[in-house]
Amino acid sequence: MNRIRRRDALPEFAEPDARRRRKYPHTIELRGTDTSLCYWMSKRHSVGRFVDDDYKDCVQKTELFAWLMLGRRRIGAFELNQYDPNGCASNEEFMMVMDIDEEYEATLSVALCKQFDNLIDEVTPVGPILDFRRAWIMPRFAHGDLFPLATRALVEKFSPGHSIMVLKAFPLEYEGNAPRGSDLEIAFKRRVRAMIRYYQRIFGVRPFDG
Repeated sequence: MNRIRRRDALPEFAEPDARRRRKYPHTIELRGTDTSLCYWMSKRHSVGRFVDDDYKDCVQKTELFAWLMLGRRRIGAFELNQYDPNGCASNEEFMMVMDIDEEYEATLSVALCKQFDNLIDEVTPVGPILDFRRAWIMPRFAHGDLFPLATRALVEKFSPGHSIMVLKAFPLEYEGNAPRGSDLEIAFKRRVRAMIRYYQRIFGVRPFDG
C-alpha cells in the first residue's frame, strides 16, 4: 500500500507568509524549551466586506498566523481564525454571510448550524467561535510536549474567551492528493482517526454528531 509521509517542507498554507517577509510583532516564549511563537494578528474585520455592504456587520473575523521558532529556524506554523456572528439574526443569515468569501467558511458554518438549532442565541453570546484552522510541525519535533504546548499557548493568547473551538482533522500531507477511490484511502482514514484522538487528548474536544 502506498503511503504519503510527513516531510520537513513547508505546507501550502505557510508558504505565502514565508514569501512576504512579514513582520511578526508578537512573541510568546515557551517555557522549558528553546522555542518561541512569533505571530501577527489582524484587526477585527467583517466577513464579506469586499463583496456585500448589506451584511458587513453580521460576522466579525480576526485572523492569526504564527511560526514556531527554534532560534531562527521555522519548525512549525499555525493558522487560527476567530468569528463573532452576533450581528446575525439567525442560523440562515450566518450561513449566507459565511458563504460570501470562501468555501471553507461556508462549510464551517453549515457544520456548526447542523449542531445547534440557534447558534446565535445558544452559543455565541458566551464568546466567539475559534476556528483552529491549520497546524503543522516538522516530524522530528512532533513527538513529546512541544506541539501541545505551542497550540495551547496560542489558544490562550488569541481567544481565551471563545465559546466553542472547531478543528478539522485533515492530514496536510494529503493536501492535493485526493485519496477517495485510491489505494491511499485506507492510510488517509487511519491518519484522520489518529488526529481526532490526538486532538481529543490535548484539547478535550469531541467529534460533532455525524
